[in-house]
Amino acid sequence: MKSAHGVIVVGAGLLFSAAAGIAVAEPVLTGGNFDSIPIGTPPDVGSPGGPWGFPQNYVNAGLAETAASQYTIAATSDFDPGSPGHSLRFNAQGASDLHMRAMFDKPVTEETGQKIVLSFDIWVRSLDTSGFTWGGGSVYLSGDHGGGGYHADTDRGPQISWGSNGRISVRSKLENGGVEEITLSDTTPRDRWQSLRLEVDLNTDRFDVYWGLKGDAQVQIGDELFFRSGPSTWFDRINIARFVNTTKFPDAYYDNFSVDVVPTPGSLLLLATGLASTGRRRRT
Repeated sequence: MKSAHGVIVVGAGLLFSAAAGIAVAEPVLTGGNFDSIPIGTPPDVGSPGGPWGFPQNYVNAGLAETAASQYTIAATSDFDPGSPGHSLRFNAQGASDLHMRAMFDKPVTEETGQKIVLSFDIWVRSLDTSGFTWGGGSVYLSGDHGGGGYHADTDRGPQISWGSNGRISVRSKLENGGVEEITLSDTTPRDRWQSLRLEVDLNTDRFDVYWGLKGDAQVQIGDELFFRSGPSTWFDRINIARFVNTTKFPDAYYDNFSVDVVPTPGSLLLLATGLASTGRRRRT
């Protein structure tokens, strides 16, 4: 179907402009900007905040928050004066790993000619009065592939971390079963919004990372990176985590998560050509 503006509607809700070749995303995550979640301690165990929370298997595995103050909703203006809306604050110490997840509206499966685009903002806090250097925690996409949706050996796709050492890094599984940590940046800006975009290809099990200060142009800092758990065919959630060996003391704010399915440029061209041919046949 084609509108008067030249926008072709392609099944599953995907749109693109045949003339401009611009893909329009199909969102699969609702509630990623936290504005609809009241200020306070939820998401908590047994009390989710929008799509964010701790499923029972995370609780049973000892991965859920142990104090209501670890994942909270704050007014963005509290730390970024004049900014509207709400943000998620992640502030944790202790000896255990923590994972909180948000489920997609529907799983995203491996399909030829499409990518997953994950975007979000992060604000890593500076030194506090106790002298700790805080990190930002970790973000990863996953699905329950036998490990509950969180296990490093089976479930995780792209995984990116802001360490207490100031580095932005990813962890990738090697063909020999080992794990490689790759530094994308040696310096983490503090007390400023950083904007990230991960372009994920389930067909190749690789992803690219783009970074910039919020409002600035983004630059590519990671290319053809492997998934944390190796090959995967689908994801259905995003996780915000603390891994003790990477970010012992996370204190950061997160906002504006979006997860979209976007056609790749090559698939748009092929589809536009095919639809144009179909249209011509219908007119004869």
